[in-house]
Amino acid sequence: MTMIDPELSYKLYSDEIIYRPPPESESILLQVAVGCSYSECTFCREQAHHRFKAYPLAEVEEKIAILASLPENKHKKELFFVGENCLVLPTQHLVAILQAVHELLPQVEHINMYGRAVEILQKGHADLTTLKNLGVSSIYVGIESGSDQVLKNCKKGENTAQMLKALQLLDEVGLTYSLSSIIGLGGEELAWEHATKTAEFYNQVHPKSIRLMTLSPEKGTTMLADIQAGRFHQLPPWKTILEERLLLKNLTVENCLVYGNHFSNILPLVARWTEDKELVLEKMDEIICSMDPEKIHSKDFDHM
Repeated sequence: MTMIDPELSYKLYSDEIIYRPPPESESILLQVAVGCSYSECTFCREQAHHRFKAYPLAEVEEKIAILASLPENKHKKELFFVGENCLVLPTQHLVAILQAVHELLPQVEHINMYGRAVEILQKGHADLTTLKNLGVSSIYVGIESGSDQVLKNCKKGENTAQMLKALQLLDEVGLTYSLSSIIGLGGEELAWEHATKTAEFYNQVHPKSIRLMTLSPEKGTTMLADIQAGRFHQLPPWKTILEERLLLKNLTVENCLVYGNHFSNILPLVARWTEDKELVLEKMDEIICSMDPEKIHSKDFDHM
């Protein structure tokens, strides 16, 4: 999260806090949409709002002009489209925005955004290539889980076959991608399946980075209602760490940054995979053994 300069917030951004991935901390942040076009995931804050809106080109161009006038942006070469699912916007609208970016911020070389797998597939090879040729470099995709049962339960609206096909398409086009998933999304019953199948999914693809967050149900979501009603059994903290460790133990991707530094996470983590794998697991073992000796009797952490 990035705090906004109050004097410019009303012109540039719709919310007091800008949500962007960790790798975009130094990027120019251009809001082109607000909310998510899907807004049905049971765990997501956007489910409570259904507020998706794409800004008209004239408004986006005004935002670009303001950003171009700020001295701190003069030499930045990375730009991020703010909005939970910007790839859903019509290709010609995105093209017009990209052209405006290059006109007013000519030093920008890489433009990144969030996108869902279904939108990647709908865009297809030709449109994705057009966007790539205009500077789009990377897409951030929320995988959430490698378990189709977990995806179905949380109403993700996508399955692993679709997501795998979408990422393979990005590989073909030459667009990089960063992925994310949510520790605890399977609850007590599906914790082992969620961890192992998510790692299995990641191992089939070539992410630039992986971001691990921890389930934090927000007010107004179906997930919170299910927890309060006893329909969903949320993992206690020590099991959350066990699940994260199980995922990481099974993760074998190469040349990938793993981020576990979201505010929801119990253990902060930034590591290079697989170079840092053994060190990370050793540190997690130490912490797990110190948390609750009554519940954890040995270092056999693979069974939950």
